[in-house]
Amino acid sequence: LDLANEGIRTARLGLKRAQNALRDTVTTAPFTGMVSMRLVDEGALAMHMPPTMVAMLDQIDPIDLRVTFPESVFSEISVGDCLKVHLPALGETRYAPLLRISPALVPMTRSFSAVAELPNPEHRLLAGMFAEIAVVDAASCRHQAENPDGETP
Repeated sequence: LDLANEGIRTARLGLKRAQNALRDTVTTAPFTGMVSMRLVDEGALAMHMPPTMVAMLDQIDPIDLRVTFPESVFSEISVGDCLKVHLPALGETRYAPLLRISPALVPMTRSFSAVAELPNPEHRLLAGMFAEIAVVDAASCRHQAENPDGETP
């Protein structure tokens, strides 16, 4: 009986070890997104050190809109400005407030970047999608926020 109990205890420890190992095979992103590129084939060995990149994930809602502006307009652009975003592939125009502006220029292009966020609950916007951008008055963003299904200014 002691030998049987020892066998059960050993089996339970083995099960717990296997459950922990299985749990360690799952990686969770800190955001909602989609796998845009798989970098490792199923069954391939992924190392912890040095780390192996296994996939590229894209956040899809909201989606970051990254814009590059020439240095000549730096003094005219500020956080909170409204961007009119035309998406030719979708035939849509949306509005988004500017959230962040890079504090540094890219020396080779004499340009700076800025970021806005576009809601994307329907997942129609894709990472890397082309957009035409114009800076417009802040009332356009307020109007869009108040009338998301109405006419845009």
